[in-house]
Amino acid sequence: MDIKQFNQEGFYISKGLLPKQDTESLLDDIYQLFHLQLKRLQPEIKYNPTLGLYDEMQQLLGLDVDAYLSAARRCAKLVKLHHYLSHKKILNEIDILNIKLPTIVTEPIVHISADKLTIPGGYAGFETHQDWPSIQGSLDCIVVWTPLVKVSKINFPLQVIPKSHKEGLLSGHKTSNLYKIDTNLFDANNFVSLEADIGDVIFMTSWTLHRTGIENSKGFRIACSTRYDNCLEPTFIERGFPCAYKRTVDRDLIAENFPSKETVRNIYK
Repeated sequence: MDIKQFNQEGFYISKGLLPKQDTESLLDDIYQLFHLQLKRLQPEIKYNPTLGLYDEMQQLLGLDVDAYLSAARRCAKLVKLHHYLSHKKILNEIDILNIKLPTIVTEPIVHISADKLTIPGGYAGFETHQDWPSIQGSLDCIVVWTPLVKVSKINFPLQVIPKSHKEGLLSGHKTSNLYKIDTNLFDANNFVSLEADIGDVIFMTSWTLHRTGIENSKGFRIACSTRYDNCLEPTFIERGFPCAYKRTVDRDLIAENFPSKETVRNIYK
């Protein structure tokens, strides 16, 4: 970990930090989620990961947008994903960055961008934003972002503006999925596309301006990220460990009259 670069530039790429076999294992679980929903709609389809995750995602999206979105959301709940983003090598890196009492802000995020996975009314990627306004936790909160496929400059890369973290909190406006920074507060020509391979991990401050590189991008990119707050940061303590994320539960049954007593009993035979 190059602390000097991280402090000066607002980000750092740790090359080859995570074992590739861990990535492959995680991708297999992600594939299973999409395959199971596709098989529900097309029972004749065979389990064959060699055909590719991207192909089956396209098929599922074409058949049922809600089923596709359910599978995509469920990816963030995979146990392997949680373990992947809290790998001991990642924890060692954030320890070097003086996050000595880390807490995970919320559930990890799985980022899917592809020119053939356009959701009606959806978006292709994140616009220019900072992460801190959606967290409002420790001032030294760290964002951990890692690709699950190789990412090039034309494959929906993470784009950052070096040194933008030193501007602190910038004004903007709320959108459905982020706090978009006012365009007059930054020069888009200063964005840098971060190329990254499987196993590479990008560490970034929660103040660093970043976005998804959409222009001229094509193909398929899947990545994941999480954020670590530092519970020893003085203002975080003084503010009572706030968190902008709220957990809600819908107490109404999603499916009426489900499950029956017999259905439950069959689980435990």
